[in-house]
Amino acid sequence: ADTVTNDDGFQYDSVTTDYAYSITANSDHEVSCAVFYVFSKEDTEGYLKYCASMPYDTSDSEAAQAWVDENLGSESETTFGDALYVLSVGNQGPVLTIKSTGFDDYVLDSME
Repeated sequence: ADTVTNDDGFQYDSVTTDYAYSITANSDHEVSCAVFYVFSKEDTEGYLKYCASMPYDTSDSEAAQAWVDENLGSESETTFGDALYVLSVGNQGPVLTIKSTGFDDYVLDSME
């Protein structure tokens, strides 16, 4: 995995032939946005359900895993606690994005 450090925090990226992820964290290593990609036709459900289980703010890991299980293969989004979960259908396979509900506003504010 590649790690990039900047004044605002950290960026972790990893790509394999089957999976990839990109995680943005602040300087306290608190995750603000995580994107998980599946390229393999094998075990797409298992990987994304595992990723949905990561503890994130006030999210409910079991409910998040069940939601991924029910909505995989569709374009869908929901919120668990302070985390927004978005499932999408990527060009090469499904994509799960988990981000803080305030992340988009933070990005827009930092661009001004």
